[in-house]
Amino acid sequence: HVAVIGRSWLVGQPLSQLLSAKGATVTLMHRSTKNLVELCAAADVVISAAGHPGVLDVSTLKTGVVVVNVGTTFKDDDLVPDILPTGDSHPASLLVHSVGPISVAILLRNAAENAARQAPPALGATEVTSSSFAPDSSRTSTSPTAHSSC
Repeated sequence: HVAVIGRSWLVGQPLSQLLSAKGATVTLMHRSTKNLVELCAAADVVISAAGHPGVLDVSTLKTGVVVVNVGTTFKDDDLVPDILPTGDSHPASLLVHSVGPISVAILLRNAAENAARQAPPALGATEVTSSSFAPDSSRTSTSPTAHSSC
C-alpha cells in the first residue's frame, strides 16, 4: 500500500497513476485530508509531495515503512522536508530526506523513455531511443555552419 500526499498534476497525480498501473494500491491525499495520519500509518510506502513542511511526522508511521520526501520548502535559510525526521531513531527502513532537481530530471527522463518504449510510434514518427534523450554534440557547436540546415 502506497500513500501519496499531494495531488498536484506535476507529481502527485502522475505518480499515483504510475504506481497504480504497476499494481500498487494507492491512496492519494492532500495536506488537509482528515485522516491523513491514520492512512499513512497503515502504508508500506509514504511519498510526500505536498510542499508543506511538517505535514507528517515520521514517528507516526509503522516500522519498516519507506518514506520519500519529494516536497521541500525553504523556511528562513533552511530546506525543510514535508515529513519531518525525529532524530536518529525512526521506524522507517528507508528515509529519503529530499528529492532534488537532478533526481526529478532523471525521473522524468526515465518516464519519457519508458513511455516511448511502450507506446506504438505515431504515424510518420521516427523511433525514439535512449540516445534521443542524450545531449547531441552537434547542437552545442558554435560553428556558424553547424545549423545551416535549419
